[in-house]
Amino acid sequence: MEPGPQDTLERHEPLSAAAQDDETGAIPNTSALNERELELLALNLDAALRVHTRAQFFSWTQGSLQSLIRHELLVCALRNGEHSSFRVDSFSTSLRDAGGISEAFQRDAALAATLANSWEEQRFAPIICETGRPPLAGGSFARELERVGATRLVVHGTHDVHGHVTSLFAFASRPARLMARHDYFVRLVVPFLHTAWLRSQV
Repeated sequence: MEPGPQDTLERHEPLSAAAQDDETGAIPNTSALNERELELLALNLDAALRVHTRAQFFSWTQGSLQSLIRHELLVCALRNGEHSSFRVDSFSTSLRDAGGISEAFQRDAALAATLANSWEEQRFAPIICETGRPPLAGGSFARELERVGATRLVVHGTHDVHGHVTSLFAFASRPARLMARHDYFVRLVVPFLHTAWLRSQV
């Protein structure tokens, strides 16, 4: 039986101990970054502010953002009024059928809600999922990711004042491509991803 929205992720921990304190959830300040990383971060945050169309969002996320967060596929999910309903879009330059993978994500009806619940329960820290483990295992979305070798999913999002998820961003990557500060950059960039993606839909 596939997991429902009430199920939570198993064996998932924050991506690295360096990225957050066990008790407070605090992340390191930018002094932990080297000069090159600070330069790339500044360039990407500036690029995010210039996004106003879907084409610009695509160019940014599949262009310069790859220097900070390498991924084969970016899935964006926006809560669509109802608690378990999400509007989904996907972006990729390395995959021919990114739209098909996005549809597979939507067909796994409980997946977005399960990821959202798990992210909330993990105190809004990035979570990591493997295609061979719940909640991905056995679903059409997981099969599509395995087909292209992007078997690891890093998920982070935004929430409202009540602590309810408003959006989720899932970076599907080949495990070998994950960088040491992957989770840290995800935490820094996702708020800009959220606002840029919303602007692109206005």
